[in-house]
Amino acid sequence: MTEPKNALVRQYQELFAMDNGVLEVDPEALLAIAEKALKRETGVRALRAILEDLVLDLMFELPENPEGLVFRITREAVEGSAPVQRLPRRRKTGS
Repeated sequence: MTEPKNALVRQYQELFAMDNGVLEVDPEALLAIAEKALKRETGVRALRAILEDLVLDLMFELPENPEGLVFRITREAVEGSAPVQRLPRRRKTGS
């Protein structure tokens, strides 16, 4: 899901970057997405559908936050026991 350069996660990360957002997916979340996809028995389509379910609403929040946010997907978010984390974007400071 993260390799090669046109992998699903990277595609969504690029979409988020277009609106000054950052999408982070924890390694445990990737494992949970894969486990969920295996249960659906629909192959790669399940991976895309699960990831899309997680990020679709977030993508509508992006334009409302011009300074950008960091969205972190955790295992708990994939399992539905917690929301996707929304964090302020860290600003780069000049020296």
